[in-house]
Amino acid sequence: MRRELENLNAIVDQEIPCLGICLGMQTLVKAAGGNVITCPIKETGFLTLMAIAILSNSPNKA
Repeated sequence: MRRELENLNAIVDQEIPCLGICLGMQTLVKAAGGNVITCPIKETGFLTLMAIAILSNSPNKA
């Protein structure tokens, strides 16, 4: 984890766009100097998602 945080620190310092989901977001927050806290509301479960292409020049447009 220390190596991952070091890598993310470099990414944040260079302002390279990066997407973090779940643990990835938590490590990005730590690398950027923020604090990760426990959410008081349980956030587990299932959700159906539908992707919609918004940009007209999107290669994945519907």
